[in-house]
Amino acid sequence: MRAIDFIKQLEQNAEYVKQQQEKEKKMNEKASELKIIEEPFINDLNSNGIHNIKNGGDLLRLKKIDDKLAKLLLIWIPKIDDKYNFKEILIRALAVSEGLIDGAILMQLFDNEETSPSLKWAIGNTIACANVKDVSTWLQKKFTALKVGKEHEMLVYALVKYLDHRKACEILRRIFDTYPLQAADAFSMIGDYVDLKYLENQSDNYNKELRTGINKSIKKLKARLSRNSR
Repeated sequence: MRAIDFIKQLEQNAEYVKQQQEKEKKMNEKASELKIIEEPFINDLNSNGIHNIKNGGDLLRLKKIDDKLAKLLLIWIPKIDDKYNFKEILIRALAVSEGLIDGAILMQLFDNEETSPSLKWAIGNTIACANVKDVSTWLQKKFTALKVGKEHEMLVYALVKYLDHRKACEILRRIFDTYPLQAADAFSMIGDYVDLKYLENQSDNYNKELRTGINKSIKKLKARLSRNSR
């Protein structure tokens, strides 16, 4: 049966038609609710002379965000309705900020027990990608806590950005068993020959899948050290 004939057959099925109508109804309801959530934020952007953002999707398509827009995003993050992950959209957009941004709101939201793991992951990603002030002490405390989870993964990369080599490597070694792939990748960015030897020793302690990932980081670190020695 051709695809077009199969579709025509489905269109004659009352149950299928009903399901499609319900699906379309839910999509329209979601679009309406999203517009209500976005509207005050978009209006505030317009009142501040920013007219190129019509919805959340436009934010995520930006290649860079200037200080003015970054400050507005930080104002709106605590108060925007997150029903359809709109808070996460604002946080992800901050990752391409050009200047130094205030980290207070991001750290407070990450520390909030009601914040979802996925939103915390997005916060970690933004902290790792953007330039966030006053975050180094907070970062160190995050990895001395007894409970760490997947949401901390991107904060592993933040360690190499905001801490000096000694402190970063000390924490990376301590958390290696919890985040072997992320820690190994972080070592490849800042490690020296002592760290290279450490990674080579660690590689044999893991299963094939993890060992493959760690070995890729070892290869990257060797290449970086070789370039730096020229």
